Amino acid sequence: MKKLTSILFILLLPTLLIGQSSTTITVSVPNASDEVYITGNQKSLGDWKPNKVMLNKVADLKREIQLELTFPIEFKLTRGNWESEAIVEDIEQFSNIIISEHQDQLHLTVERWSDEKMTKGRYSLKYDVEYLTSKHYPGEERPLRIFLPKGYNSNKKYPVVYVLDGEALFDPTIGSISILQANTNMGSNVIPECIVVGIDNIDRGRDLSPNWGMDKNLPVSEFTTEGDLFYQCVLEEIVPYISNRYSVSGHNTLIGHSDAGNFVTKVYLKDQDVFDGIIALSVNDFQSYFQQNFLKHKKENKDYFIGYGNKDDEFNVFGAYLEQQKDLSENILSKKYNADHIALPNSSLFDAIKFIFRDFKNYDTLIKKEYNESFTYKKFEQTYEEGLIKKYGIAQPIAYDVIYLLNQAHVQNNVFVFNKILDELEQSHFLQLQVMFFYANDFNQKDRAKKYLYQMLESKDVNDKMIFYANLYQYKEFFIDKLNKPNEFIDFVEAAKKKWPEYTLEYNYTILKTVKEQNIKFDKYQKYLKFCQKNFYENRYFKQEDLKELGD
Repeated sequence: MKKLTSILFILLLPTLLIGQSSTTITVSVPNASDEVYITGNQKSLGDWKPNKVMLNKVADLKREIQLELTFPIEFKLTRGNWESEAIVEDIEQFSNIIISEHQDQLHLTVERWSDEKMTKGRYSLKYDVEYLTSKHYPGEERPLRIFLPKGYNSNKKYPVVYVLDGEALFDPTIGSISILQANTNMGSNVIPECIVVGIDNIDRGRDLSPNWGMDKNLPVSEFTTEGDLFYQCVLEEIVPYISNRYSVSGHNTLIGHSDAGNFVTKVYLKDQDVFDGIIALSVNDFQSYFQQNFLKHKKENKDYFIGYGNKDDEFNVFGAYLEQQKDLSENILSKKYNADHIALPNSSLFDAIKFIFRDFKNYDTLIKKEYNESFTYKKFEQTYEEGLIKKYGIAQPIAYDVIYLLNQAHVQNNVFVFNKILDELEQSHFLQLQVMFFYANDFNQKDRAKKYLYQMLESKDVNDKMIFYANLYQYKEFFIDKLNKPNEFIDFVEAAKKKWPEYTLEYNYTILKTVKEQNIKFDKYQKYLKFCQKNFYENRYFKQEDLKELGD
């Protein structure tokens, strides 16, 4: 029953019924002999029985099935049992496959089966390459590397991260971003999904060489003539090129290292509204211009991250200077790393990207402001979403992070806010009953927790049935240890047995065990014991030896 571990307390997608539609699911398999079964959260997917719905063999290494499905769907692939779950490409191992919206075709690749030894692995990120012809550089084609999030959807909006020195810095950047935005479908991403654009060099010395201050007619505050031309190319051509072809949110970040770090710092100081975030790594400060002028001209509405290495001589002076300054704006961060010039990007990119998107899923400031007697969850969520739209141009509901809000109300012993959140969630049917029971029980809200259990008995959701079955002993502990009502627990299980008679064996055993442990008179004891002995099968709750103990 491995699947149960993935649904006990994992917050599943809300049960939104949008009508059935036909979907063809095609699966590539590693072995010609593989029989593939699909099992999931609705009848057409086998109701989580691992050997009920088999795909058809259409080629040696391809299986296929057409199903009428109600989205969202949640499922796994097996070879007929839970010991042989599929390890599916681009899906975290043993996680359920979740598809939120209807798709006519689903294509999945099984890398191996969980009962097979791992003999090889692969980590790869795919991206496209497009070529831009600039009016500033006639006869040149500039490569642009474009990395899109998994499941890129033109109906959504995405922040864009632009990377200078694309031929060198693009790969470590998308490596970091792919990790930070992973598991978006499960709500576990650290940053919002982003588009990443690598801007390759044609002539790096021409485009990115800093102004050394050697020309008295060209202040250090300015780009070189060639650098200014490249600056115009980025602002007037590259950014609009991406904005016109992809679904962008309007929030742009620019990353540069070494000479490009000097370049992007000057971009930050110039009066333009194209880039909202700057990541500058290994910045050389010629004639101490940045030390003398950066804080005078800092931008209150833009983020600036500078990373510098302790072994990065000449490229670490400005970073060290900023880190020593007191009362820096919260949108400026300088951080030192144990790194030399070459190692610094790999050491710092993770922190830099998290800093740029630090307000994503950051609820603490809002909690301090909103957890009061006028709190409503709807208002809290609306304020949070408005903040994300204003800063990143994206609409992102709190969704299952509402669990964090409940936990913080618990930590603060704020019963009012805790119950207000649950009151509104009850109306929306967003969280599963088991989840609301768990947190109400944990916060000692006994009446509310009990209400959720009885609502579960009325539920028609197949997930509630499976979760109820898997957590039976948790409910036993609640009724007996917290409420001191063992007889009510027995009646509760009897009601569950009437609703879900397929679990009569397990429920009868649970009643018998409770009766014996609590020393309760029960007229049906022998009847239930004989039923369990006669109809025994392997299950998660007891073995035949346990029945013998009940018979003693």
